[in-house]
Amino acid sequence: MMKTIAVLFLALGLCLCQSQNSGGSGNSVNGGNGGSVNGGNGNGGNGGSVNGGSVNAGNGGSGNGGSVNGGSVNAGNGGSGNSGTNGNNGCQNHGNGYPGCCCVVYSLEKEVANLMDKVNLLMTQLQNAEEDITELQSLIQGKPKVAFSAALLDSGSGDTGPFSVPTPLMYKMVFSNTGSSYNPSTGIFTAQVKGMYFFRFSMFNNQSPTPSSEVTLMRNGQPLASVSDTTGPDPHDMGSNAVVIKLDVGDNVYVELGANRIIYDDGTMNYNTFSGFLLFTM
Repeated sequence: MMKTIAVLFLALGLCLCQSQNSGGSGNSVNGGNGGSVNGGNGNGGNGGSVNGGSVNAGNGGSGNGGSVNGGSVNAGNGGSGNSGTNGNNGCQNHGNGYPGCCCVVYSLEKEVANLMDKVNLLMTQLQNAEEDITELQSLIQGKPKVAFSAALLDSGSGDTGPFSVPTPLMYKMVFSNTGSSYNPSTGIFTAQVKGMYFFRFSMFNNQSPTPSSEVTLMRNGQPLASVSDTTGPDPHDMGSNAVVIKLDVGDNVYVELGANRIIYDDGTMNYNTFSGFLLFTM
């Protein structure tokens, strides 16, 4: 677009150069001096016509009377110059009131004005987009990053439980802990920012016959969701559950093994997991 504008300005300049002073101004022609021939009267010279421009009528010069052999001579009369004709090489009038090349200039000026309007619109849109990007970057940079994921055992394999009372599970194999809100020593996630969170947990046992197993997601000591399996002849039972919940700063979330319940895990397979992350702040 900028190249187009440059070309238009170049054409505008050339046209202006060609249109300057197209009609030349006529030169005034003085009338000729009256000849001193036997007292004859001298006639004034005629003003010359000039093509390409309007010419004012030439002023005829005054004839000077001469004396010949003592004869008196009347002073010659200055001839009046004829008006010059309008030149044919200048800009011709068109219906829009802009003569000749000036019509082209006007058209170019309109085109340049339209292009400049488009450029200004694009610049405004670009500025708005840059402001939106800056705002989004500010929001992203200002948003706390909270996410964690952990498995029950960091090595080996075996049962966890049974315990005589409900017991929080400590997920020791930490895969990630951005924001350090999860504590593997206690198994408790503590919210450091108010917001909406997502949590998921799973449970597995492999004994046959299957013992009774149950784990529950807790918030501040209150149950949110559970996964359970009753005693039966089938081995290798597994289940999972998930929630989206609002947390205030300082709220605790953890997984609790039910009283007298058993789960099994393998430090390589990691069947029992506990994960969560911040969706957005509030």
